Amino acid sequence: MSGVSGSEKSLRASELVRSLERTLNSDFCPQFNRFVYWLKDPFWCLVMALLLSLVVGLLLNPAALLVTGVLLLVAVVGGIFPRLSMGGLECELTFDQQRGRVGQPLLVRLRLVNRRPWPAWGLSLTRGFTADCWLDPESDSGAGRLESSGVSLGRVPALSQVEFSWSFVPAQHGVWPSMAPELETGFPFGMFRARRSVNCRGTAIVWP
Repeated sequence: MSGVSGSEKSLRASELVRSLERTLNSDFCPQFNRFVYWLKDPFWCLVMALLLSLVVGLLLNPAALLVTGVLLLVAVVGGIFPRLSMGGLECELTFDQQRGRVGQPLLVRLRLVNRRPWPAWGLSLTRGFTADCWLDPESDSGAGRLESSGVSLGRVPALSQVEFSWSFVPAQHGVWPSMAPELETGFPFGMFRARRSVNCRGTAIVWP
């Protein structure tokens, strides 16, 4: 009897956990989502923290103004550095093959030239390629992992030229890239993202 009682208690506990999980993950007021979704942006969280520390510093304790200064510095660096890094990059994309078929890999090459005296971090190639592309595990080009938003690239050293390559497996026929690719970065804090267009030298036509 004790074994049956124990299993019933375990079942009730699991049901309670599932019920609690459904409650915590339910959207009870979807009509108000557009008014609160902006809170998911780290930029607005930073702005709210900056304003709160400023009010506390002016009305309660001047020591809080130090926090305001640090947050302001974070905002300035996070907004300027990505644009400075992106402004010193030149990027060119090419396909090794101009023709292909659905499901067959195409080798893509991306040449990056960094003219800044500091490295470029947090770069990713977005637009024009879907999540059906993957990186050749045997490639030693230095290309990073695949992300759903694009291809994540490694660090580009200062005053240097780097070439990344990966195998792209098209999910459907047509002309690739499907739209003008962009290179973007949000380094160091990810609150602001800078983008620039990639110069495509030719396209690949994929047949069914």
